[in-house]
Amino acid sequence: MPTLIEGLLSPEYSVLPAMLQERKALFELCESYQTALIKSKFGAPEEVSREIIWRSSRLMLEELQKNPYESHTYQRLVDMGHAFSPALEATTDFRLHHGEAVAIDMALTVTLAESLGFMRTDERNRFIAALMPAGLPICAPELTVELCEVALDEVVYHRGRSINFPMPVEISRCVFLEKRDSLPSSVIGAALQRLSREASRKGCGALFDERS
Repeated sequence: MPTLIEGLLSPEYSVLPAMLQERKALFELCESYQTALIKSKFGAPEEVSREIIWRSSRLMLEELQKNPYESHTYQRLVDMGHAFSPALEATTDFRLHHGEAVAIDMALTVTLAESLGFMRTDERNRFIAALMPAGLPICAPELTVELCEVALDEVVYHRGRSINFPMPVEISRCVFLEKRDSLPSSVIGAALQRLSREASRKGCGALFDERS
């Protein structure tokens, strides 16, 4: 199991999207205390771990309560990390944990954001740098351009016939893309290759041999 599951961002379903999309202070807490929280399995510093859980949970609830039935809009910040991850989880027969798939999705998303000119390189790199020491993968061989295309088609089907893709502009802000062709296959392919190279250097790809 990755160290994240054991420790730092144990409630990964809420912390990762919240720290990218909402309060930069939450991201900075995770960034500053990452090593201590991993070593203590999220036990110390206790006040910091409690603060991270409280902030991330509150931010998630605040976002969800605005549109609990998705009847007002399909533009939801909490969809960050959930465009490519469902297809990735399914294609691995769910050997890849949800939090890992979300991390890979978000790594791809911030890389796309930088490639398309929405996000500065230093902001993108800062987020990627926060994922890797936590033991999270940033790529998986199963996540191909073809699978990403299938995933985006599914997103269009479920999000009001538009991709409504949360595209980060910086760690605390995003915009939404609506057109399916806003994410060209060539850009997705280049982003996947870049993440694969970075993962090879750092050893942060998804591996399943220990779970098979």
